[in-house]
Amino acid sequence: MRITRNLEFQIGSNEEKLPYATPDFPYIASRAELDYYREPFVPWHWHNA
Repeated sequence: MRITRNLEFQIGSNEEKLPYATPDFPYIASRAELDYYREPFVPWHWHNA
């Protein structure tokens, strides 16, 4: 399981950038450690299905 401590976005979009997802295995499991986020909230974003 991947630990997430921040969000990165695709350029020009609110789609979350998932650099560890691959075309061969596009599904991931991750755990967000919100205490490490720069802001006290998670911005609106989406994931490509």
